[in-house]
Amino acid sequence: MSGLNPAQQRYLRSALGTIEAHLQQIQVLAETHRGLARGRRRDLERFVESLRWQSGDLRRLLSLGDPPDEADSRWSIYTHLEFLNIQLIEMTASKLASYGDLDEVTARILNTQVLRMQQTALQEIATIAADLKA
Repeated sequence: MSGLNPAQQRYLRSALGTIEAHLQQIQVLAETHRGLARGRRRDLERFVESLRWQSGDLRRLLSLGDPPDEADSRWSIYTHLEFLNIQLIEMTASKLASYGDLDEVTARILNTQVLRMQQTALQEIATIAADLKA
């Protein structure tokens, strides 16, 4: 029996589905062997297997059941948008300056464009968030 309400259960099922998608991507990348030292591929395979087992254990302990065949994609979209926003924050002139000096013109162009992109992303994040609350 789970002490979670239906909304919490849906969220956790969706979050675990997103984690599984990340694990699948890690597995695919590890299989290409590019840039991986000997043994790292096996280490990554063990990591993916371990996290999948732990995810399944969490599902069982909280009675979440198996992931739905068609999970609500809005949660995944919301998660990707949040990661996108973090990446935009990391693209600002102040962050990029840690890689070396930036001239004023380049810094201004970068900040202006990144801010526009952030505003667009934040509007979509707010829209998806409102949709999820509805």
